[in-house]
Amino acid sequence: MKSKSTWPVLILLGALFVLPAAIAGGILLSGWRPAPSAAHGRLISPPLPLAGAVLGESGGRAVRLEDFRERWTLLYFGPADCGADCRNQLYAMRQVHLAQGRGQGRVQRVFVARGELSAEAKSRLSDAYPGMSVVAQRGDLSRRWPEQGKGRIFLVDPIGNLVMQYEPNADASGMRSDLARLLAYSWVG
Repeated sequence: MKSKSTWPVLILLGALFVLPAAIAGGILLSGWRPAPSAAHGRLISPPLPLAGAVLGESGGRAVRLEDFRERWTLLYFGPADCGADCRNQLYAMRQVHLAQGRGQGRVQRVFVARGELSAEAKSRLSDAYPGMSVVAQRGDLSRRWPEQGKGRIFLVDPIGNLVMQYEPNADASGMRSDLARLLAYSWVG
């Protein structure tokens, strides 16, 4: 008895190994490249540790970044008088926070006001943006946040590392999606 030819099986087996390499080579030669990042903000790589950073003061006591640990922090530096651009950024932070649904408890918002912040202004901000911490900046933080004066929103992880920054008037839905992704994959905060 003669067995059937093994050539068709060998050809199929060879195609199984060669075909993926040929497809990958075709994609490479076509010039296609995947998008560099799905993030909408600028990822700080490697994350910038901010241990010991003093943000400012509230109620006569120093407020450190460590006071906001264990939760993701949306941080914005703005003028104490908080004009229209400032209010737009604070509104965007509030909307991003609210859009996290069940993850809201893992996120907090902090506004660091540059300049003299009166009790009336602090009360007005707290009424307009409930749940947001308002801190009067103390000293020069430019070594830690070189872009603080340019209307950016920063994202600090629960361990105290600066991980992302968003340009002024960045798309709030992009911020929401970045934060939702971080909350979904993060075991901290």
